[in-house]
Amino acid sequence: MSEVNRRQAIIDAAEEAFDAHGYAATTIDEVAAKAGISKGNIYNYFRSKEDLFEQVFVDVVHKLEADALQIFEEPLPASEKLKRLIDYRLSNMGDCKRIGRLVLEFWATAAREQWGRLAETLREMYDRWRERVASILAEGVAQGEFSSEAGSPISAALIVALLDGIEVESLLGFGANLDDQYRSTLKEAVLAALTAGKKE
Repeated sequence: MSEVNRRQAIIDAAEEAFDAHGYAATTIDEVAAKAGISKGNIYNYFRSKEDLFEQVFVDVVHKLEADALQIFEEPLPASEKLKRLIDYRLSNMGDCKRIGRLVLEFWATAAREQWGRLAETLREMYDRWRERVASILAEGVAQGEFSSEAGSPISAALIVALLDGIEVESLLGFGANLDDQYRSTLKEAVLAALTAGKKE
């Protein structure tokens, strides 16, 4: 097995173990057994369980972001980009419960440590998403689609927080049915807020 393949096998095994048992209960021995390698081999690639957990999270986030990034690059009006982004986030929630559980586990672990590496990784992820959404809103303001107030950093933060809240409810099983009507109503509400007060 090549170095790259061995490292990926460790990450895949760790993702499965963290999802099944959570961060605290997962051991390096268990990850090693699932990956079919020795415990010592894991430490050739990762300094600690925390380091491995962080890399699992980073890999999961990169997988989720890869498709979404195409939306930001498409030559579309800002309102259409935002609608597609909302559709992407909501349509993938039903298929990403396992990944979502890992993200929730990462949130909980990062929240307990507050200012450690895991928390910093999480902050960086949110900074990226807020910046991306802010770029769409800025385009919309410049194109005259959105009101000038929509260009505020607070607007981007609220949209990211809204989508995260919906995702958490969905993962916990007590959210609304994320059907076509729900998505349509959500997009209309978000766009109505962004265009409120816009000068014609």
